[in-house]
Amino acid sequence: MEREAGYWREGRGIPLQVIDGTTGYLVESSEECAKKTLYLLQNSEKIKEMGKAAREHVRENFLITGHLGDYLQLFVNWPENFKK
Repeated sequence: MEREAGYWREGRGIPLQVIDGTTGYLVESSEECAKKTLYLLQNSEKIKEMGKAAREHVRENFLITGHLGDYLQLFVNWPENFKK
């Protein structure tokens, strides 16, 4: 499934979710948003590239299944984590 690039105004948790220029764009103004939009309209491959990177970034860092795997690994190795 193809995804497209997106734009977000910086604030709170957004910079954790969006890697500026890689998974989307963080913009400070309407003018900056317009410039980035124009750039993407002229570079359709960049849209696909950013969309793919964004999907992978979310899959690796924000989905509950990834967190569950981390917790399971912690508990499997629990005794080894506390050896002196």
